[in-house]
Amino acid sequence: MRSLWGSSPRPRSQCFTEAIRARCRACRQRSSRSGWTDRAGDYDFGHDHGGGDPHAHDGNWQNPKPRARSTSPKSRVSNRDASLHYGWLPNFSLGEFLEHNRRSIATLPLVLVRSIDSETAVSEMPWVKRQLDRDASWAVTTNPLIVSGDRLLRAARQETIFSGFDEIWVPKDLPVSGPPVEANLVAPRMFDLTLPDEVREWMRTSAWRLGLGDGDGLNYVVSDHELARQLGLPITREGRRARVESQ
Repeated sequence: MRSLWGSSPRPRSQCFTEAIRARCRACRQRSSRSGWTDRAGDYDFGHDHGGGDPHAHDGNWQNPKPRARSTSPKSRVSNRDASLHYGWLPNFSLGEFLEHNRRSIATLPLVLVRSIDSETAVSEMPWVKRQLDRDASWAVTTNPLIVSGDRLLRAARQETIFSGFDEIWVPKDLPVSGPPVEANLVAPRMFDLTLPDEVREWMRTSAWRLGLGDGDGLNYVVSDHELARQLGLPITREGRRARVESQ
């Protein structure tokens, strides 16, 4: 059985991810030279991962823990913002997460495919057209592209779809419009420090249960706590901040 995320990432996505990681290595070097360190983390300057400039990196950069593949979606950070939970899963891409939770994903009646490899014209992609040629009723709507979770999983097993910088949303009901560009969930955004204002406003003013986007780890934002539990997404009590380091 073919994997959901294909045999290898697209060169453009791979290069972009490597560039992000190189930037973070430069962060660690500047932090070590600056001497701005304490038990809570390292501080560096000159750029912004979403937490402001300067910002802190938790952990010991000189003796980091190895990041082995985890079999459960442990989150580096999980936060609560009013009725929203959000966080970042360092050991998952979107395709891997969907396959890991395929039983729960298959029960979802509506899944909006926002972007594939940063391309938002998803309905024009060849793999979508092939599915519609086989079955004109395959999609619930094509503008934006909304399909059932089961049909998305089946298509992903037939095609090379998820290659990085992919984004999906789970609406509560129809009709819906796609999220604005400013509310995207893909890298270089990382929800380990804070939730972008544009994403927060979009979730508060629209009817969405869940959003997932990758590129370097997997960002998530969720308002449906039962769905979060089904998918194993870390959530916290109001007013508390949870950190679960990958093992």
